[in-house]
Amino acid sequence: MAHKVTRTKSFPTPLIQDVLFYETGIDRSKEIYADLEFGDPHYDQERWPDHYLVDIQPSPQVGDNTFTYFWAAPREDQDKYNWEHSKADFGGKRYDSILRSYVTVRSAYTPDLPKLGTQMPNVPVGKFDYSNFILVGKEQSRISERGRRSQATIGSPEMDSMFVVELHTYVKKSTIVAERYDASTNGPLYTRQTFYVRGEVYDSDAEPPKKIEDAVEDASYWVPTDAGQVSEFQQVSADVWVVTTQDLIPQSGLPTGDAVFGGTFLRSYGTSINYTWPDVLGSDIEGDGTPATGTDNQPPFNIAVWTYKDSGADRYFFYPVYRRNGYRGPTKATVHEEWLSESQMATAKAKDRKADGSLDIVETMETERIYYVAPYLSANIPACLHGTFYLQTNIGSSDPTWEQQNYRRDWAATNFTDWPDSLVVDVNISPSRGGYLVRKVTAYKPNFDE
Repeated sequence: MAHKVTRTKSFPTPLIQDVLFYETGIDRSKEIYADLEFGDPHYDQERWPDHYLVDIQPSPQVGDNTFTYFWAAPREDQDKYNWEHSKADFGGKRYDSILRSYVTVRSAYTPDLPKLGTQMPNVPVGKFDYSNFILVGKEQSRISERGRRSQATIGSPEMDSMFVVELHTYVKKSTIVAERYDASTNGPLYTRQTFYVRGEVYDSDAEPPKKIEDAVEDASYWVPTDAGQVSEFQQVSADVWVVTTQDLIPQSGLPTGDAVFGGTFLRSYGTSINYTWPDVLGSDIEGDGTPATGTDNQPPFNIAVWTYKDSGADRYFFYPVYRRNGYRGPTKATVHEEWLSESQMATAKAKDRKADGSLDIVETMETERIYYVAPYLSANIPACLHGTFYLQTNIGSSDPTWEQQNYRRDWAATNFTDWPDSLVVDVNISPSRGGYLVRKVTAYKPNFDE
């Protein structure tokens, strides 16, 4: 008794041309079926030119020695319907993701194509900004396994012999930004987080540009920058790294100011400090603000002459005239704050560094004591600022007590001959935010007329 071949069709996709069908009641002893193997094209090429044999199963319910042949064709235009939109979690942040499923011929599967980082092709019109979605993961599975993963089944298990499912995960390439207020500088601090896939260039300015997998091995990428930012990476899968860049200091919103030490100016504010201003020897005889030194380069002393009764000889007594009396107390000052990276501090050290560790811009008014002893003239003046001068005693040949002698002593001017309008009185360096905070204190000359 001859068996009738029954053909049953199904449409596994929304496209009418994607037809999966099986034929029941096939007698394999007939010549038309006898030589068919898995993967062979359909015997009726005129009607089914794109379909291939994917499975053979017995069908005894139809009759003895009868079989069911399953036929499937490679899917066309799969990008029109094969997307699922969700969120991907990288480094604790959620990114828009799209999962795309492709039924492909097993023998045509290439593990390295498309490459990671490739932009998502054939995006449904009006659905997504395709330019921002890149491939971050690729997986191959059997069609029957696809159904066992609690995911939508996109093919019949009978197709396993010839077809596989390729799962492509695309994630929207975007930067997630967080901002917080920095009370120390009154500026904003931003944290920016994005991801990179294997093979993607992390720093295009490097020579040569480095891929992310090479950059993570280079410690120079993960130290605080001169601009005041630090980046760190987290590998969230074999081929994906999340990079978080954090502002150590505000990158905008800071006031304008000079970067005295070669770093980044943060702020400047007025304050009051206790400071000592020394005595200043000399008087402003000319009224032009310049300390006078007296006639013939003699110091500006008041000299009193006393005469001995018995001998009639003169003896000179003098006392210093001060242009300014010393002062210690509250003094107006300005604090200048600046942030330096490790490399910027190294440069500052090489240029302006003292042995004691301070930056060599602190200014000190270096006073000097005036001490002079000679017959008829002596001077013992406490440490003070002064100009250039000398003291001299000339004992002639007629002196009844002392042998003839001309004794002179010269003094060079101190580094300041008067109080400066301002001077740097302190520079403090302390570790801060992966670099250094430098605080420069400038004191201003007291104005007692205010």
